[in-house]
Amino acid sequence: MITRLTASSPSIRERSRQLHDLTLLECRRQVIGERRLKPIRPIDIIHSKSAALEKVAPLLNGQQFTRLCTLMKDLAPALIYLVRPENGPKITRGDPEAA
Repeated sequence: MITRLTASSPSIRERSRQLHDLTLLECRRQVIGERRLKPIRPIDIIHSKSAALEKVAPLLNGQQFTRLCTLMKDLAPALIYLVRPENGPKITRGDPEAA
């Protein structure tokens, strides 16, 4: 079956990147319990690739934030919106129910 890309759909390259990141995220989720996690604070990620995750820090406790940063290391921060699209507006507003 051939699927057609429309103006609103992501390009093949964008979609393949999303699938790669989602696959890597799921692999990390499966094995994260086997690791001892070093605590990560929002100030620790200011000048890193993960700096975009800083805006969700107020919505999470320290342990949850450390887990999120560990899972999302070197992945596109937009993955948060792909995993739970319904939480996008809540995260933007800073709504604590987004977590």
